[in-house]
Amino acid sequence: MVKRHFFAGVNSPRGFFSRFSDIAADKECKRKIYIKGGSGMGKSTIMKKIAQKADVEGFSVDYFHCSSDPNSLDGVYIDGLKTAVIDATAPHNSDPAYPGATGEIFNCADFLDSEKVRENKEEIFELADRKKRAFSRAYKYMRAASDVLDDITDSYKNTMYAHGIDLEAEKLIRRYLPEIIMPKPGSLRRLFVSAVTADGFENYMDTVFDTRNVITVKGGCGTDILLKKIADASLSRGFSVEAFYCPMSPENKLEHIVINDIKAVFTTYNHYHHYLGNDTVDLDEYLTQMPLETDGAYSLANSLLEQATTSLGEARAAHSFLENFYTPAMDFDGLEKHSNILINSIFI
Repeated sequence: MVKRHFFAGVNSPRGFFSRFSDIAADKECKRKIYIKGGSGMGKSTIMKKIAQKADVEGFSVDYFHCSSDPNSLDGVYIDGLKTAVIDATAPHNSDPAYPGATGEIFNCADFLDSEKVRENKEEIFELADRKKRAFSRAYKYMRAASDVLDDITDSYKNTMYAHGIDLEAEKLIRRYLPEIIMPKPGSLRRLFVSAVTADGFENYMDTVFDTRNVITVKGGCGTDILLKKIADASLSRGFSVEAFYCPMSPENKLEHIVINDIKAVFTTYNHYHHYLGNDTVDLDEYLTQMPLETDGAYSLANSLLEQATTSLGEARAAHSFLENFYTPAMDFDGLEKHSNILINSIFI
């Protein structure tokens, strides 16, 4: 029984970036339950109950945390039951791709007294706007920090023998990837194991890398390129790859890969996460000289990210105030009754 913790979406320099479709592939699920409902309507509580029951029943569980408030869940996946439960509301709106076949909707808003909510609509409008403005500020600070971090990376690139990345990738592939072809196509699952949150920088690397053969890749630049080469080689052999991306460049910058078929992890070691494995490769050995004055640049980036965290905290506070208008308008007895029926049906 394994408990692993991830983020399916992150706050990023380009706004909220979602990989919610990678929680579980629709066609590989027995059930994919989309939970709808607004602030304070009990979505996270239902998912926590499902995860707790799965734990008691002896199933391994993947927990997906909210990147704005890690104490809240955005999703749960129980591999042993091929069942996923996801928060399908903004900013990660989604609907079943195959309604009735694998996908279904559970709507917490069915238990909401809308008349009570409408009595406070002006306050709700103001809080929603306040929340939106706070997120907008956070993303601006993250964009500024991203520009600084990109400049640091460029300073490393300018003094690096780029062929070193290819050489080290080839060595690692020969050393750790068996020369076999699996009788199935390779599969790629793209997620996040770290995020910039209202509580600061959070990561769950320990829950993902535990008891694995971990290879650490260090370096001021090129680590993501090396990991992509290993991921591509793994997929070409038919291996299943879990790829984890940087929240500051969520679309294409790899930070870690897990190859479950050979129980191996390739992780990067940098200014923000320090996980030393059984083997280490340092790409800085291919630098002609170390870049100068990066400490000051990192200090500036960190200061900007602290401002982003403060703004995310303001967004979370506005969200909490919004919940105060919705929670009293909920029929939680009715919600609990119907959610218990849902939960029990998962474990039949």
